Amino acid sequence: MLKNVSKFVQSLPSLEKLDLNCLRGLEYVFGCHGWEKEQSRLREMHLMDLDALKRICSGPAPHAMFKSLKFLTIYRCKLLQSLFASDVAQCLFQLEDLLVEDCPLLKKVMEEKEKTVLPKLKNLVLKNLPMLYRASDTTVDIDIDIECPSLEQLMVVDCPMLPFSTSSVHLRSLESRNKILFSTASNYFGSTYPVQLNDIQLYQNLQDRTSGFQA
Repeated sequence: MLKNVSKFVQSLPSLEKLDLNCLRGLEYVFGCHGWEKEQSRLREMHLMDLDALKRICSGPAPHAMFKSLKFLTIYRCKLLQSLFASDVAQCLFQLEDLLVEDCPLLKKVMEEKEKTVLPKLKNLVLKNLPMLYRASDTTVDIDIDIECPSLEQLMVVDCPMLPFSTSSVHLRSLESRNKILFSTASNYFGSTYPVQLNDIQLYQNLQDRTSGFQA
């Protein structure tokens, strides 16, 4: 059973887009051994319906795989509890679009407690993440762990621990609220721009980049 796709990706040096969909036994996207490439052309990665996925990397990250990454989608990964270790985050300086949806156990973006800067992230969608930044019996408070100085558009739906989250039921009636929450969202993520909140078109545009979404 396939546990990661490192060898497959290494065999395609010109690969620019990686779609992984419904690979039930996949526990990691990248393994930690045998990685020789120093450069990668990978610009898009979409992880969809990976029920066994525990982490993106099983150990130290292959830095080359993330240095050119601009678009990342993570959808219906039921076991995932965090997205990035610090060594991966340090390579995400080109990331512009991030969509994370239907990951019921996701507690935080970063594995470590330190806040990480995603300098070029412009568009962020967080949808149906009930555990994200939720306090537990051993943690009184969980602060947001990413800073996005270039953030311009943000969608937060059914993420109850984020103060400007809305429900999917009311998503299409938010036009009047957007103006009120622009500055709040900007301050929360450390953006230097006014942040447009809960634009349905943003969600649709990011969905259109890949297959595997279900209505």
